[in-house]
Amino acid sequence: MNMHDWIEENLPSDSVIIDSGTAQGSDTEWFCKKFPKGKVYGFEPIPISFSITQGKTRMFDNVHLENVALGKKAEKRKFNFSSNRVSSSLLKPTGHLEAHPSVKFDKEITVDIINLDEWHKENSIEKVNLMWLDMQGYEWYVLNSSPEIMSKTDYIYTEVSSIEMYKDTVLYEDFKNWMLTRNFVVEKEFEFYDDGVGNVLFKRTIINKKNDSE
Repeated sequence: MNMHDWIEENLPSDSVIIDSGTAQGSDTEWFCKKFPKGKVYGFEPIPISFSITQGKTRMFDNVHLENVALGKKAEKRKFNFSSNRVSSSLLKPTGHLEAHPSVKFDKEITVDIINLDEWHKENSIEKVNLMWLDMQGYEWYVLNSSPEIMSKTDYIYTEVSSIEMYKDTVLYEDFKNWMLTRNFVVEKEFEFYDDGVGNVLFKRTIINKKNDSE
């Protein structure tokens, strides 16, 4: 079973989904189609990728897109831009250069950063069914800086790596152990590739106290 199949079987039709690193917008478009009663929030810092995502989702009224990256705080930062665009990251490439020599990191662009906790307060987001994070090694930094919205999220599907592909990436075993301290356990591990990169679905194990008392 792939992740799309799992989502169709397990998430309600009115799901709230955060998609960070929309890239070409294919997953964002799929979420919009599958959850017409829900809401899809997409974040993509690269202007051309953001425009492509806009084009693919223009006909949907259940999507909100922002041309920003998620990060520790609101600021402007240099972004390591890759020749294939999808490998671009706020972190400097290390192992990626050896594992994928055809992908070049020849320039930097300046991108806007927002903090996810600050964003969710401003937009009154009370619950998230799924976070879909593909941020080239920066996923832990986003989650660590956004504990409030993390505590309101049921599932987090994130790219992880067992080998350092970008400088200061939190590797999978440490990432998994840290997720336990935030009350998330591994629900399902998906394929890991030869470069040590894979995707993992985490599930929150503790129900909000508000719900416990009801």
